[in-house]
This record gives sequence, C-alpha cells and structure tokens, in this order.
Amino acid sequence: MATRPKATETDNVQDAEHVFKQATSKAMQKEFASADKGRKKKLFPTGFFVEFGATLKAARGAKGAQSTRKSSVKTATQSEIDARAALFDTLTDVRDTIKNAYEDKASAPLRQAFGVGFTLNKKSTPNLLDGAGRVLDALQDDDHAAKAKAAGVQPKMIRVITRQRDDLASADSSQSEKLAARSVGTGAKNNLLKKLTKSKAHVRSVAKLIFKKRPELLMVFAPTIVRRTPKKRAPKSAVAAATVTK
Repeated sequence: MATRPKATETDNVQDAEHVFKQATSKAMQKEFASADKGRKKKLFPTGFFVEFGATLKAARGAKGAQSTRKSSVKTATQSEIDARAALFDTLTDVRDTIKNAYEDKASAPLRQAFGVGFTLNKKSTPNLLDGAGRVLDALQDDDHAAKAKAAGVQPKMIRVITRQRDDLASADSSQSEKLAARSVGTGAKNNLLKKLTKSKAHVRSVAKLIFKKRPELLMVFAPTIVRRTPKKRAPKSAVAAATVTK
C-alpha cells in the first residue's frame, strides 16, 4: 500500500495561516468569548493568539531566510559603512570647529561637550551613535548652542546630525536583520514549525469541543493541506517485460 508523503513546510505554514485567520476573526472571537463564560480554565491561555501570530510571522521569515542572497548582506553592510562615514565627517567638523574657536582653559567644558577628548571610531556604529548623542545634547543647551553658532556651527546641524544618526541606526538594524535571517538554522526553523503545529492543533481541539452541534463552524477549521497519494510504481517484472517487447 502506497504511503502518503508528509506535508511540506509551505503546506504547514499555509494551514496555520488559515487557522489563525479564522480564529482571530471578530465573529469567531465572539464565539470563543461566549463559550468561555463561566469557565474556570479558559479555552485559550492569556496571550495565546498574540504568540500564535508572532510564531507565524517568525516562521514565514525563517522560511524565506533560506533564500536570502549574500549580496543583500553586502548591500546592507555598505550602507552602514557609508552612513558611518557621513556621520563621522560631520561630527569631526563640528568638534574641530569648536576646538579651534575655543582654545582657552575656561572653555574646556564646552569643548568636551562637543566631543573634544572623545575618540571617534569611523568603524564603530555604537561609538558614532554615542558621539552623535553627545553633540546633539550639547546643541540642545542654549548657552552651548549660542557659542557653537558664534563659532560657525549653524542650528541646522541639529537636523543634519539627527538625520545622519537615524540613517546609521537604520542601516545597522537592516544589516542585523539580514545577518540574522541568514543565520536561521534548520533547528530553529523546525522549532517554529512545531510551535505552529501545536497552536493550530489547540485551536482545532477547542473548536471540536465547543462546536459539536454546529458542524458549519467546525468546518471552518478544516485542514487546508491536500493529501497527495503518490502514483503506484509498476512492478519491476512489468517494466522488464515492456522493455523486451519494445
């Protein structure tokens, strides 16, 4: 007797999407809430559907991550390098402008506020984000901002540094996401699929419990996975006979 092949990962994810969509509809949520009334043990644990949705989203990402190309990571990396360079140049210009304009001992706190004495590392995103934060804090101080303007640092630099800082943070996040996507292993992906299977099984068991006399609602959660039965292979003897006949 021919055995049925196992459902594919795509089958399982699509089936979970179907169950989640049906279970989280307004109409079905009302049905669940009504059936929950008077129960000491709720049909669904607190946060069940939030976790179900998060697992589903993660599973989609893990599945798609397998086809992520190396070029996408290289692009993300280059974007971060470019963003670092832009912010580094801006912070250096501001720092040097203040340093050259206020060389007296009494202006040491001002120079320090604008990054003099703080080593900027063009290859370190955390370092540059920290440096940008320091300068932005300094420009928010009225006294520091006035002296900076007198030295040639215009108020618009707040917008410039803020934009470049945000660009770098975004590039860093993008790179991290792509690297994480590439590093998703088979084990992690399988764990997500197991969680999905468990979640949809729980929903179906609840539906079977409360919709015993309402088959039309129970059918809403019917599996979407198509059971494919492989064709029977012809016996070797038959194949050999056919070959001889030819």
